[in-house]
Amino acid sequence: MQKRMMDATIPRGGKFATLILLALVVPTGRQTLAEPVATRNTDSVVDPGELLFAEGPAGAVQKVTEHEAAEQKPAGSQAESSSTCDDRWMDFSTSGEDYHALRGDDAWLLSTRHLGCVAGKDPAAFDLHVSHYTDSGDWVDASLDELLASEPRLTVVYVHGNRIGADDAVHRAWDAFRVLQMDPGAPPMRLIIWSWPSDQIHGQLRDVRYKAARTNSEGHYLGWFLSQLDQEASLNLIGFSFGARVVTGALHVLSGGQLSCRPSVASPAPAGRRPIQVVLVAGALHNHWLSPGGLHEGFWRFADRLLVLFNSCDPVLKRYRFIEKHGRPVALGFRGSWGMDEAQSARTEERDVCCSVGKTHSEFAFFTSAEVIEGIQRHILARPAAAVGELIRVPRSSP
Repeated sequence: MQKRMMDATIPRGGKFATLILLALVVPTGRQTLAEPVATRNTDSVVDPGELLFAEGPAGAVQKVTEHEAAEQKPAGSQAESSSTCDDRWMDFSTSGEDYHALRGDDAWLLSTRHLGCVAGKDPAAFDLHVSHYTDSGDWVDASLDELLASEPRLTVVYVHGNRIGADDAVHRAWDAFRVLQMDPGAPPMRLIIWSWPSDQIHGQLRDVRYKAARTNSEGHYLGWFLSQLDQEASLNLIGFSFGARVVTGALHVLSGGQLSCRPSVASPAPAGRRPIQVVLVAGALHNHWLSPGGLHEGFWRFADRLLVLFNSCDPVLKRYRFIEKHGRPVALGFRGSWGMDEAQSARTEERDVCCSVGKTHSEFAFFTSAEVIEGIQRHILARPAAAVGELIRVPRSSP
């Protein structure tokens, strides 16, 4: 009776679309960093929303065989292939904060959670909230001028995905930054955490579509900020899910492009600025947007090299088409890029990490995967591909 009443109140197809979009916006729960590695079952790390689409027992990450992964790999993909599945996970017992204390890295937090739509705003009135991470392990208020005057060391800007609170945004960024910190040959670095208003709002469809629209304003804000940084700084951008959409939009704005018919608010960037390295992880953006004529085609003016880590067995991005009322867009983070010209393709590396990450849209699964770690270290730090193996101690299947 209860089921019939539910079906009677929801239009045909509405319930299905609502459940699908729920998965796109529900984040995975974080595990305690201090928990001993030997007692943690990594196979049980699952996004809550992902359970809606799990084909096996609830609570289990569904693995795929090499044959299944090959079948799911899109035709014409630029992704690298491997004859074996690398399912190692990194040692997660040392936190990013611990590495910070040991290495002397610099960390800053920029928040736009208090800012509304960018339309009609003077860039001088953006008033980003800035915090600095001290040696004592505290976040203290700071100014944008202080950040801009800090040592122009190798800089990593991390942009999180949807349904992430202010505190969790910091934790997610540390998790991603640790991928670089754990490399003993990494130079002193500066982490900049971009925290945008992605907290859950009422209504599943409304939430995901509203946040997709919000990424346009975030692209303007981030693009403006990037235009203020030292032009000679070694700049690297990492975006996860909707954060990847913010990153590509920001570089489009930095080149003078428009988003949602709004002119660029970024200061004109000199043509001679140092090229930017970009990593897009499980990107929740249309897979043709970086191609000639695409919505973010200006991305390529300052992007030097691009690493796309997509997952062809991602149960969330598989349903990305429901993000729009009309049309059937395909996510870059699910199928890789489409329509790039020869010059763009030559500057792009794409990897289908389905075999190593599994059927999940979890940041935890991506940033603890040996294949992902090796790819990001090699892309940003030019680390030899074979060297990452010595840092991996925990097989994924271990209890």
